[in-house]
Amino acid sequence: MKRTTIVLLAALALSAAGCGPGKPKEISKAARAEAAQNASEAEFASQIRDWGRAESLLSRSVELDPENSQYWLHLGVIRRRLNNTSGARKAYERARDLLRTDYKRDKSSPAPLLVEIEVCILLGKPDDAKKVLEMAKREHGDDPNVRAFVDNNVLQKMMENPDLKSIGL
Repeated sequence: MKRTTIVLLAALALSAAGCGPGKPKEISKAARAEAAQNASEAEFASQIRDWGRAESLLSRSVELDPENSQYWLHLGVIRRRLNNTSGARKAYERARDLLRTDYKRDKSSPAPLLVEIEVCILLGKPDDAKKVLEMAKREHGDDPNVRAFVDNNVLQKMMENPDLKSIGL
């Protein structure tokens, strides 16, 4: 179950990795590559439970590419593992803001909404998660990912998932 949750989180985050408010800030290819390399190393560090190293690497990733919601979400998870709840809250909130902006910029995909639902759960805001799910159903009711999310009662499963509870606020 733990591995499934991590895979689900990674898949959702990767599908909605994004940009920030308005027109995205220009980030050099080198900075983007370094941020991605740091995030990859952070993923490895988190697999061996070296939370401090993972946090340091992800902090550098968000400095280099501050408009990537995936990095912010992962940083929040790592900070929560380090019992830094205020740092986790800031990272989760930033991820949520970026996901909202991603969706406003391109409403053709529900992926940012589905990840935002997860972030709402991590922030301890299940009512917000329900509102976002309602928007996803209203705007993308025919999308197979949204249908699967609803048909499989994923929101309820997320709220009850002990792994998500352990990294939530």
